[in-house]
Amino acid sequence: MSFQLISIWIIWTGALGLLVAPRIKSPGLRWFAVIIIAVMGWVPVNDLALAAYLRAYIGDLSITSCVLLTAALFETLGFQKFVHVRSKQSLAACVVATACIFYPMALGATYIDPYQWGYQPYYMLPALLSITLASWFSQRHLLSLCISLAVLAYALKLGESDNLWDYLIDPALAIVCAVKLLTLRETTERRLFS
Repeated sequence: MSFQLISIWIIWTGALGLLVAPRIKSPGLRWFAVIIIAVMGWVPVNDLALAAYLRAYIGDLSITSCVLLTAALFETLGFQKFVHVRSKQSLAACVVATACIFYPMALGATYIDPYQWGYQPYYMLPALLSITLASWFSQRHLLSLCISLAVLAYALKLGESDNLWDYLIDPALAIVCAVKLLTLRETTERRLFS
């Protein structure tokens, strides 16, 4: 069993669980539904786990995506205050800021290619360490957890990619975080002006 299969199974369970679980009122039935979804991900279809078919459409997502989906699923299942709201907001803001700078540069908007830095991240690691320590001491534990797990997965070569950026961030994560920040801003403005 490979890390890619486990990560896509986490994404399968998290995404489908977040679609189904909030619609179920009973906590016991909610848990049962998520367990059924998780087991369905391992059901073999043509010698391939059902969750692995999802990988054909979306590819490998980052460690950060897996952590966020897992945290959101646990909160949906009833673990209140699993992750503090400030921690989620700072992670989303960091992902969106990184994506707004990283993706245009990596796609050729400048002569600097930050994606290349991820293959030999000698300069990225001290920067990531300082961000991790700053976020930990400012009580933004989710950001420090995501960076730490991504660097650990990269160091252990758990994924197929040899690039640290692929463990840290992905386009789907950036889009979800941007939408979350926009809806949060809209909700805050509505609360202030009503």
